Amino acid sequence: DQVTPDEKPVAITLFHAGREAAANGDLDEALRQFRAGAKILRERHLGLPENLVAPFLETLFKESERDPAKAPAIHAEMFEAAQLVQGSLTAQYIAKAAARLAAGDQRVSVALRELQEAEIALKTLFAERDTEAQKPASLQDGKKLAQLDAAIASAEGKRNASEAAAQAAAPAYGQLIQAEASTKTVTELLLSGEGFLSLELGQKSSFGFLITRQGVTAFRVGLTVASAADAVNHLRKTAQVDINERGEVSIPAFDVAAAYRLYRDLFAPVAAKLAGIDRLVISSSGPLLSLPFEMLVTDEIPAVGNGDYRGVPFLLKRFALSYVPAPQTFVRLRQIKSASSAPEPYAGFGDFRKPSHAQFAAVFPRDRCASDLDALDQLKDLPGTRQEIQDVAKLLSVKPQDIVLGEKFTKATLEGTDLRRYRVVHLATHAFLPTELRCLSEPSILMSVSPQAASAKDAFLYSAEVLRLQMDADLVILSACNTAGPGGAAGESLSGLARAFFFAGTRGLMVTHWSVDDDSAEFVSTRTMLGMKPGATRRDTTLALRQAKLDRLMTAGTPGGPSIIFSHPFAWAPFVLIGDGLRVAPETAEKTAPATQAGG
Repeated sequence: DQVTPDEKPVAITLFHAGREAAANGDLDEALRQFRAGAKILRERHLGLPENLVAPFLETLFKESERDPAKAPAIHAEMFEAAQLVQGSLTAQYIAKAAARLAAGDQRVSVALRELQEAEIALKTLFAERDTEAQKPASLQDGKKLAQLDAAIASAEGKRNASEAAAQAAAPAYGQLIQAEASTKTVTELLLSGEGFLSLELGQKSSFGFLITRQGVTAFRVGLTVASAADAVNHLRKTAQVDINERGEVSIPAFDVAAAYRLYRDLFAPVAAKLAGIDRLVISSSGPLLSLPFEMLVTDEIPAVGNGDYRGVPFLLKRFALSYVPAPQTFVRLRQIKSASSAPEPYAGFGDFRKPSHAQFAAVFPRDRCASDLDALDQLKDLPGTRQEIQDVAKLLSVKPQDIVLGEKFTKATLEGTDLRRYRVVHLATHAFLPTELRCLSEPSILMSVSPQAASAKDAFLYSAEVLRLQMDADLVILSACNTAGPGGAAGESLSGLARAFFFAGTRGLMVTHWSVDDDSAEFVSTRTMLGMKPGATRRDTTLALRQAKLDRLMTAGTPGGPSIIFSHPFAWAPFVLIGDGLRVAPETAEKTAPATQAGG
């Protein structure tokens, strides 16, 4: 506390002290220590690993059980305390994004450098004061201590001013730093009939938070990071088409029993409070970031043996779902009051040209990145994305110049396009997460490069580069992408990619949790766009996507519809909306409950 008062080391020490007090049964002292540490973290916009924050949540929950009259206030405090958890990948992403911001803009570079210098100056003053204060009392120079205290106060003011200047020069930096969304603010921003579900998985214990207009309820979740990873990975495996080395396709039986068990683990404690709710915004952590909740099953039913999943009570039929990387993302998006004012409806980019082996090898040398190079060599072209883009363009009467396909779909073309002109930006191509390519440090999107290019370096648009794009979009569609592989690290990487697109200027991001067949990608994309098309029956993106997925599920096996196999979750479950997308005014928006389950 003498060396670095009100800085992160003090906060960590206070959290350790709180843990020890709680272990000794002194909840009051534990909460005093935890709250003091949390105050420092909030003032400094810092986060901590889950294992340090978990004892704080446990202590608060025990306090709410000890004094039920205080439970509503304590549950609200728990929701805000859970936001102090920061994953390692998120921290790395923020650092890299800040560095890239500084590298490309002189004004931003100066602001961030001044902030760093202010931090260093403050730490130097702390150390100097500590040296003087540790002398015997008779040898201490009271005048010098007073001067140092005044200098520290001045330096703290300069540091705070520098941080404000950095956020003004680089709003992305302000969006990326650790911030908190208060329970009150989230409650006030909810729509009628809407709930916000936050799930924080821990190594030893986990908690959920359901916020409605009536308040917040904290509850225990009967899963840990490890058990949730097993459950999610198993369920994803039964939801995806399997293609063997010979290219033969097989569709596994979707495990409806496992889908029900996971639903029960996540929703049972607050089932009664979900009455009257028809929309859910979900903020989750760890392996749950890789779960499309729509394929959870809300009742115990027999296994499906005939391949017809239309009668399964999927969560898709109960709620319109959307996702956010964190509660503060929800707050920032909801504070945007207007829809896109862009003049053009749509820009589509697809049918990329795969770089050559030599071009990939120049970026992923075999001596260090052999597995990545082999994986990239095995990539397939995506000719179906051409038809997907063209179908949406036809539906929306898009101008030919707003469609970019084949060898023209390059990073230079994308970055040279005035994306602020388009309400929807559609990128139909491969995307990668750091969990998929070992030598890749951040999420990226793959594009064409010239056959004459020396390497595939410019084939990758990295998430930190997305920050530089300027949009005024209701929706960005990342179609034909495996943008959310299994495991917590993959989900956290996807959250970083989403944060980047939100800063670039979109209100929503539609992604797929696994590779999707061309027909389903085309169907869901065009149906979602049809639902968002201006007119008397216009839906917001949340409802339009939900209806498109219901149409895929419920029209399978009907006269004139697709084969019954498309009722399987592989065909409709992977599509999810992160953020809001287009919001339609309440007086014209359709309610979720009357949404038809077939035919649109």
